[in-house]
Amino acid sequence: MPETTTKAPRKNQPKAKKPAKVSNGSLSKAYLRVLGILAKSKGALTRKAIAAAVVKQGVACYNGRISNESQTYADLTSGGYAREQEIEVDGAKETVYTILAKGKTTLGK
Repeated sequence: MPETTTKAPRKNQPKAKKPAKVSNGSLSKAYLRVLGILAKSKGALTRKAIAAAVVKQGVACYNGRISNESQTYADLTSGGYAREQEIEVDGAKETVYTILAKGKTTLGK
């Protein structure tokens, strides 16, 4: 007859809590650059204003737009790093962006 083994009963030990990791490893340099620009601004910025700030940092833009612009902003807003709002300026709607707490934490600010 095969022998059966019994396991020792587990003690109810609480799991050690790990400190929250602040990792920006999942964000590319371009995303971090945009977050940095939003963090330095005193208010909301349009895509054109962000692109102008990127050019000042020595990064090339095409026709006043950053590379992968629509994907960059979509990922930052859906990830909770930035907020997108539509405001009306001179009768036209403008989309502006502001940094959120998660974005500031990612930058370490």
